[in-house]
Amino acid sequence: MALTHRITLANIRLAYDPTSCSPTQHTEAFVVFYFPFTHCGTTVQVAGDQLIYENWLVSGIHIQKGPQGSITRDSTFQLHVRCVFNASDFLPIQASIFPPPSPAPVTQPGPLRLELRIAKDETFSSYYGEDDYPIVRLLQEPVHVEVRLLQRTDPNLVLLLHQCWGAPSANPFQQPQWPILSDGCPFEGDSYRTQMVALDGATPFQSHYQRFTVATFALLDSGSQRALRGPVYLFCSTSACHTSGLETCSTACSTGTRQRRSSGHRNDTARPQDIVSSPGPVGFEDSYGQEPTLGPTDSNGNSSLRPLLWVVLSLPAVALVLGFGVFVGLSQTWAQKLWESNRQ
Repeated sequence: MALTHRITLANIRLAYDPTSCSPTQHTEAFVVFYFPFTHCGTTVQVAGDQLIYENWLVSGIHIQKGPQGSITRDSTFQLHVRCVFNASDFLPIQASIFPPPSPAPVTQPGPLRLELRIAKDETFSSYYGEDDYPIVRLLQEPVHVEVRLLQRTDPNLVLLLHQCWGAPSANPFQQPQWPILSDGCPFEGDSYRTQMVALDGATPFQSHYQRFTVATFALLDSGSQRALRGPVYLFCSTSACHTSGLETCSTACSTGTRQRRSSGHRNDTARPQDIVSSPGPVGFEDSYGQEPTLGPTDSNGNSSLRPLLWVVLSLPAVALVLGFGVFVGLSQTWAQKLWESNRQ
């Protein structure tokens, strides 16, 4: 388009938005504006089946001021920009949405990495290492036991204890055995009932832990009822429960108020179970530092009478020694008196 009057291209602006939408490029010969239809103050109208977009390009004038007035040598410029589109030319977008595949289930059958360890005191703040075993305890002294899940960060995963017991070797099926926990609760046939220990609030992932305290005991031979020589190994059968929805993984033990975590039903034997054991055994001593010999009878039925028999047999010997001492003392006294009377 040829112009018959001069304009300064550097002064051209969009009339509806002169400050925000500057030219993207300009020279002495041309000026370029680049922007979407709906920006820079562009108006849009719908007329029948047409869409009309409009904007204005205008140029300012350079004003020179003198002592008695002002002048300009620039011509004014206005350009009406109008773009018309047929609405029927717009085609609808057809799209198919493919959702991502569902994530893998959080719970699935498989082995659990577990650890059974013994704490040094009732605070469970420090634990014995593998080099500390066997741990020696007096009979009836407490042993503080903890079972925990390793390398798990799911807060809905709950560790379950099913059965815990003591055995005379590292073989969990070795006989004889003594139950410590039965179906996750303290064994009711024990006069020194196992005590379940609640976790403190500072322990992360508390559902991944189970703690209890058991009194040290000695396993007896099933025939002679004598204490078996050697330490006691601790074992627990475990599984994991995943809480979801209304399932709480909790049920009450038959005695006491403590809540035992379980699968929410009594069919615990249906779920896979893992057996975990202590790194080493717990040894025991009686109050005199000797392994106890327990039981009312020996193989002949007279074990408990042997100490009494020794006492009975020792009484005559003690009386004989005392009598001999008295006789010697009296003889010396009589001899002394006879010697003194002869001197007189």
